[in-house]
Amino acid sequence: MLREASASDRLITVPSTVVAEAWRGGRHRWLPRLLSPAVVEPLTDELARRAGELLARTGTSNTVDATVAVSAAQRGDIIVTSDPDDMQLFANDLPVVRVLAL
Repeated sequence: MLREASASDRLITVPSTVVAEAWRGGRHRWLPRLLSPAVVEPLTDELARRAGELLARTGTSNTVDATVAVSAAQRGDIIVTSDPDDMQLFANDLPVVRVLAL
């Protein structure tokens, strides 16, 4: 999927909170190669506040998923995830976001 996106000049954006979550538990050995075609988006104050507002509106508590959702919403991105049910809850609140299950 990454090769296909890269070959078609599609931008892959990964919020920095996702990097932090994935880096734990020794899984980071493969992460640099996975992230090489991606832009890692920093968690700005504005993005953090929008994620917090989304958490409040949805009554949920997964901060990382909320930052992914608001990050994608600012560009109208597709979220590719292995956990589509959780992400769809956020996408229901952010109609410009689509969720694609891995």
